[in-house]
Amino acid sequence: MEDQGDPSGADPDVGSLCLVSQVTAADTRAIEAGLHELWRLAEAGEIMGALARAASMTLLVTPADGTEADEAIPMLDELADTHPHRAILLVSDEGIDRPRARLAGHVRRAEDGEAGRYWEEIRLVSPAPSLHQVMGAVASLTLPNLPVQNWWTREPRFDGDLYTYAAEVSDRILVDSSRFADPTASLPRMEEAIDAAHGTVAFADLSWTRLTPWRTRIAEFFDPPAHLALLDSIERVAVEYVAKEGGEVAQALLLVGWLASRLGWEPRATQAAGPDAWDLQLVDGVRPVRVEVLSREPSDGPNEELRGLHAVTIEALEHGRRAFYRVERRGDGEEARTVADVDGARLENPARLPIQREVELLREELGRFATDAVYRQSLEVVSRFFNG
Repeated sequence: MEDQGDPSGADPDVGSLCLVSQVTAADTRAIEAGLHELWRLAEAGEIMGALARAASMTLLVTPADGTEADEAIPMLDELADTHPHRAILLVSDEGIDRPRARLAGHVRRAEDGEAGRYWEEIRLVSPAPSLHQVMGAVASLTLPNLPVQNWWTREPRFDGDLYTYAAEVSDRILVDSSRFADPTASLPRMEEAIDAAHGTVAFADLSWTRLTPWRTRIAEFFDPPAHLALLDSIERVAVEYVAKEGGEVAQALLLVGWLASRLGWEPRATQAAGPDAWDLQLVDGVRPVRVEVLSREPSDGPNEELRGLHAVTIEALEHGRRAFYRVERRGDGEEARTVADVDGARLENPARLPIQREVELLREELGRFATDAVYRQSLEVVSRFFNG
């Protein structure tokens, strides 16, 4: 046992005690004993004040490597404020010959009259051939009678052993399809994975969570009865997105899936319209609907979170009455604009489209325990476009 200060690189106000275990990751008794000893040391630290050791879930994290695991620690610490948890991180390392366990107790100092907080980190590091051994330990280390949420910081291989093992011990799987290398291929695979789970595991997608304010702004266009009637006369939709890493098109495709699933549009054809752009053909009954998915170059602004959806345009024509609707982000912040123009009667308003950090999206999703039915239906539409 050794006090290593703050080995996780978290905020200076966060103290951390760390035990580096010399046992194999499959030795769950030694791991539990080490966690107990960490808690004993943390509780005895008078300068920290009173501590609360409580958890509402086990958070199973599957990063790509040790670097991603280190980057996840500050977010896990922030999540502990609203979702106290035991975190189990599975890290692949081909540079070691057998699984190892690294334990840490993360202490939040008491402040503003609140008790200090304490959460446990179990980092299981393993070469790929020993994966089955590590996953056996995970099943024993999850907190009894509490949900297990599995957060993938990268794209899962839905046909891989790690995903299969993780799904077996998890109640819910959280991904971010904006991190997928090719969402046109991976979103259909995710839809198949959800279908194969037969409801035994729930799913969440942070890209879908990001769409909530966009879906709200679009729905508000059609609140007035005179505009509501135009929903059955939409002819064209254009969805523009900003790509920085390549996977952001997932948000655009899911928004198209949402519109189609809510309005009863049937996919008919998919045609590439340039780099990272598509021309999607649908029908509303027998009436054709055209949807364009368009990629925009990122701006030179300082906001790294500004990626994904940029603008949505909807055009409708009913008995000679033409309507134009548009919601678009302005600049590099949360400022946006909505435009509604029906037969030249134009109404333009400022709006707000929040830019949520990843930890904020996680905090929102960790409070839920089921698969969003509308997301499931939207994903199914996307799969029909790109999975034949």
